[in-house]
Amino acid sequence: MDETDGEYTSGVYVSLQNPSAHTVHISNVSFLYRYEETGLIDRVKHAWEFKRLMRRVGWVHNSMIFDGIETGLPVSLEPGKSHMIFVPYDTIDDMLERGIDRKIIAGAQDALWRNKYSAVFDFPVMRDPDQDEDDGGEDNGVYIARPETKQIEQKEAAPENAA
Repeated sequence: MDETDGEYTSGVYVSLQNPSAHTVHISNVSFLYRYEETGLIDRVKHAWEFKRLMRRVGWVHNSMIFDGIETGLPVSLEPGKSHMIFVPYDTIDDMLERGIDRKIIAGAQDALWRNKYSAVFDFPVMRDPDQDEDDGGEDNGVYIARPETKQIEQKEAAPENAA
């Protein structure tokens, strides 16, 4: 949760950290999402055409500034320092609607155009807006997207007495 002008918004924080012994100058942060399924042949074609190997063929870069996110960039990070960026869930959900699944990567670019990427994160569906809340059952609010069927299934809640 984040508060802006007395209004609370659900979302995630992207944390940029500088573990090196040198100051880094971060100029852009973006999310990557998958827009198409790729295989070995697609990767070879891409390498042949562009004369370089790409690990993220089939992924789209989506800069946070285009979604109206206040990033506070550019920023210079001293050694051992970090910078946090808040991204509302709605912004991420809108972006992932254009993709083929709910996988997402965060990427940071420095002033020399070098990129660093996070691990792939399978972003959960936090709430199904089409589900009737008056169904009488208990609702824990956590759902998992099933891209193969384009359906949303409720995740089993852990028993209260589980350790």
